[in-house]
Amino acid sequence: MSEFLSDMGQKKELLKKMIKMLHDGADVAEMKALFKKEFGNVMPHQISMLEEEMIKEGMPADEVHRLCQLHIDLFRESIDAGKVDVPAGHPLYILYTEHSRILEFAQQLVESATILIGKSDSATFARVQQLIGFFKESSVHYLREENVLFPVLEKYGVTQPPKIMWMEHDNIRAIEKSMYETADALAKSITKELSHTLQTQAIRLSETLTDHFYKENNILF
Repeated sequence: MSEFLSDMGQKKELLKKMIKMLHDGADVAEMKALFKKEFGNVMPHQISMLEEEMIKEGMPADEVHRLCQLHIDLFRESIDAGKVDVPAGHPLYILYTEHSRILEFAQQLVESATILIGKSDSATFARVQQLIGFFKESSVHYLREENVLFPVLEKYGVTQPPKIMWMEHDNIRAIEKSMYETADALAKSITKELSHTLQTQAIRLSETLTDHFYKENNILF
């Protein structure tokens, strides 16, 4: 850790340079190789420290948020090495389990919406409505993180990551809201156009949740 702190400024500048290179269209495979060479011994929480410093120096939080997917792709090996192993019943274990369950139902919604496009029957739509109901109930998961977990992290000085995760929660809520509106319209009339819309929204939700939960499981926690 002391060695990391001693060259933290150099690492931070290199990370900034790499982010700019990615923005300019650098080859991702080459960037991953460079990262492995320069940051091979850096743990996820140390990467978070660097990001915190960059935000404090003026990089907008939404800019960090926009780059998160690139970070995940680039830092995957290092992040996986730092994943927390917790026993059953631990609060984080519960969150991990909920993440898995929500992702499972998100994929089922994609599948059901896809079936609905070619088979506009009441049984298929009944399953869609059941899954929509699950996502409405799952809103408590995000509230629990925002009202219980995030304040604890902020108490110990981890301020920017919770803000970014909260931004993503709001994005998830927006996607779900549009999805609920489509489901309400389908309840009045099942059409291929609306079914396609629901499928697109479900895919977007599934992809967004996958990225979001990966960040929480492997970086935030």
